[in-house]
Amino acid sequence: MELGIYLLALLLRLPGINQSLWLDEAVQVWASRNFSFWGLIWHYMPGDFNPPLYHSLMWAWIHLFGSQEWIVRLPSLVFGVASVWLAVKIARELNWPEKRALLAGLLLAVAPLHIYYSQENRMYMLAAFAVELAVWRTLVLAKRQNWRNILWLSLALLIMVFSHFLTLFALPVLAWFLWKKKVEPIKLLAVAIILAGAYLAYSPLLWRQLKMGLGWQQAFPVWRQTVGSFTLKAAFLLPVKFLLGRIAISPRWLYGMVAILLAAAYWLLPLTMLAFDLLKKKAKINEQLIAALVIIPPLAGFAISRWVSVFSYFRFLYILPFWYLLVVMELKQLGRLGNLATTILVVASMVFSGIYLFNPKFHREDWRGMVNWLCQNNNGGLVVILNQIDKPFDYYDKGRSQVCRLSRAADWQRCPPRREVFLVSYGLPIFDSQDKIRGKLLQAGYRLKQGRSFRKVGVEKWEEIIMKGTE
Repeated sequence: MELGIYLLALLLRLPGINQSLWLDEAVQVWASRNFSFWGLIWHYMPGDFNPPLYHSLMWAWIHLFGSQEWIVRLPSLVFGVASVWLAVKIARELNWPEKRALLAGLLLAVAPLHIYYSQENRMYMLAAFAVELAVWRTLVLAKRQNWRNILWLSLALLIMVFSHFLTLFALPVLAWFLWKKKVEPIKLLAVAIILAGAYLAYSPLLWRQLKMGLGWQQAFPVWRQTVGSFTLKAAFLLPVKFLLGRIAISPRWLYGMVAILLAAAYWLLPLTMLAFDLLKKKAKINEQLIAALVIIPPLAGFAISRWVSVFSYFRFLYILPFWYLLVVMELKQLGRLGNLATTILVVASMVFSGIYLFNPKFHREDWRGMVNWLCQNNNGGLVVILNQIDKPFDYYDKGRSQVCRLSRAADWQRCPPRREVFLVSYGLPIFDSQDKIRGKLLQAGYRLKQGRSFRKVGVEKWEEIIMKGTE
């Protein structure tokens, strides 16, 4: 049965792995292809607020195997299946019965959000894998306190903290657990020195990243709201997306009703049961560890989002395996009713995952479709695009179109005159929030004739107005 769970996890992550790259994935590919390794680290990364591990991995991967869509997503797929395996390992290390451990793995295998990010060329699945690896090695060290396990834990923690910055919120939880397990202070100090030394070496680049990231927040306020916000809506999206994944249900009231019912059953109920156990002092230290990993990181992320835009549900994907562990752990107390509830969760997850996998409506931005349409309908016209978002366009266009790239509306003066202009409208609400580029087109005598959207990738056809007697 265990092998079947891993095979199921693999099979559910294969359909759609070749879908169009979206903006961030295309930027990842562009950076890996166009920079040397050290150029990637010292010149590209200051403008990308992420640690260097995933960038380094993808640089090597793309140079070895190429940059086709399915190839660049393979590492995330591997991390996704390995994450399911680690969920089972953690459950066993918690001394759970075998059936319960496999149930936790099954829930993660069919999880719609986990499947989605197992198909994305970004660092979120690496972070989920890394945190699980660190938790597993923490549990092992708590049982067998030797220097060999200290080295293994140190390596796991280095992978974790250099996979994504928000994994740092898991560090205090793991430190607290090891302290409660009475691990020798000298061994904990050794781990702390290794981590501190690594981040000290990284600090010059980290400082540049912080400075540039905060600068972008001030320059583009709408972008700040897009990448992460300090709002109740953002907080509510975390439990909802963990349950439903990246799909939407129509009408909106039905989506809201389903979301509330599922959140009450699989978030509010387990957390309430945990709170009662804590009050009665029935919760064991291992159970407290899993609960803390679910609760502390998003609370900390939400708190600092008041100043730094980091709170988005996908950045906390790494707590998803522990949420499933928490659900299995708490609902077991309900006996047959708990077994029924977990069965319903498995079935619902399969349904939501199927909707995502086999309905292209819920796939990523369709830059490939937009570029193909543009090439078929463009008869010598000019493509106007913001240079902040042109990487996915270039990935698929491959130099076939005549392009004018803008960083601001004033750059329109550099665009050569054409009877037809195709404006890629993606990104305009963020980088041209006052709609000055369309204003320039109107002033130059163009009128909007047609608009198309390819899963949020908009393109507009503008034509120059020709006055009678001037042809």
